[in-house]
Amino acid sequence: MTVYEMRTYTLHVGKMGEAVKLYTEFGYPALQKGGQDQKLIGYFQADTGTINQLVHLWKFTDDADRRAHWASVFAAPWGPHP
Repeated sequence: MTVYEMRTYTLHVGKMGEAVKLYTEFGYPALQKGGQDQKLIGYFQADTGTINQLVHLWKFTDDADRRAHWASVFAAPWGPHP
């Protein structure tokens, strides 16, 4: 059964730009390098309401696929970061 995972990160007010910049420069390229971006549906942020939240949505074939994916992400070297 397909599993969708939504992760929501609440940031300090005024820090969204910094978070997006760090992810763009370091996070996403690291996922791409390991081929771990293939299950990513997208990243989203609101223009109204709770504007300090970053949401990402992932699609997996099943829970075993989800667990294996995150195990590989957290085991991978992330390279240089600030």
